[in-house]
Amino acid sequence: WGLSYDEKLHAIPPYKGVQFDGYFQSWKYWIKYENEIRKLLRFKNPITQKAFTQMRDIIDKMKFEVNKESVIVSIHIRRGDYATEGHYKYGKLTPNETYYANAMQYFKTRHNNILFVVGSNDIDWSKKALAREKNVYYSTGNSPAEDIALLSLANHTIMSVGTFGWWIGWMAQGTSIFYKNIFRPQSDFAKEFRNNSIDDFVYPGWIPME
Repeated sequence: WGLSYDEKLHAIPPYKGVQFDGYFQSWKYWIKYENEIRKLLRFKNPITQKAFTQMRDIIDKMKFEVNKESVIVSIHIRRGDYATEGHYKYGKLTPNETYYANAMQYFKTRHNNILFVVGSNDIDWSKKALAREKNVYYSTGNSPAEDIALLSLANHTIMSVGTFGWWIGWMAQGTSIFYKNIFRPQSDFAKEFRNNSIDDFVYPGWIPME
C-alpha cells in the first residue's frame, strides 16, 4: 500500500544495505518524531524572508485589516497533471468548484474578516472557479518552495490533492480542510490505500469535505 501504513516495516532488522522502494506517505511512520521533524524541515532564510515580505505586501494590496478577529486562509489548487485523462483513468481525482466553495463557506461562517490566498499550478482555472468569491489573492511568479512557504504562513488551509497541499496544511498547523474523494473507487490508484481507507494518509484532525 503506497499510501497506507505498513506495520511490517518496523520489524525489519537494521541491516546495512537495505533499500526501500515506494511512497511511504503515512504520518504514522514518523508521528513520534514530529517535533524533531518540524525543527529540521525549515525553509532557508531567503525563502522565509521573501514569504513574510510577500504576505505583508498582499495584506497591504488587498487592504486587509489585521486585528484579533482577522484570519488568513491559504488555498492550494492542484490541477495540471491531476486534471489529465491519464491520471483520471489511473484513479486520481481533483476537486471541482463546489468543493472550494464549500470549504471557503466553512470558514466564512466562523470568521467575519477573512483573506484567502491562492496558490495553484492553474491560476486561470482557479480564477474562474472562485470568480464569485471576495477577498481572494492569487499568488503568481513564485517557485514551488516559495509558494509553500507563503501559503504555510496562513492561519488555516484548504487543500486539494497531492502532497504539495498536504505539507502546507501540516506546516500551517491550523484548521485544515481536505478533499475526501482522493481516488476513484475500484481504480488502480485505489489499490494504494488499504481497505479503501485514507486514514493512514490524512493527518489526524483534518476535516474531510467534498
